[in-house]
Amino acid sequence: MGIPRTLSLHESALSPSEYSLYVSLFNDLVDPPDTTVGAREAKAYLRGRFPTVDMTSIDKILRVFHPALSSVDQLLEGQFYAAMRLLSHVKEGKDVDPLLVFVQLQVAGAWAQ
Repeated sequence: MGIPRTLSLHESALSPSEYSLYVSLFNDLVDPPDTTVGAREAKAYLRGRFPTVDMTSIDKILRVFHPALSSVDQLLEGQFYAAMRLLSHVKEGKDVDPLLVFVQLQVAGAWAQ
């Protein structure tokens, strides 16, 4: 499924609750001022951090950005936020749909559990 625009979110596009959670998670993964994280590193982190999310869904989300998920693939900070928004929709029972990157959510504090 192709969409005509880049899947990336600037932090200003996040709801207040998304901003609080997603920025915190990104900062857990990188040492500032880094603005990229390895796709495989992100995959391992998300699988460990969110064990209730099906591993297949995490793979599908990351493959939206890097279909091969090779060892050299990197997620930019905005792509990580977009992946987290997709993960948020999956946690709410929706299928992985790249268009959902553009649908803002209010995530509860308990969501991160």
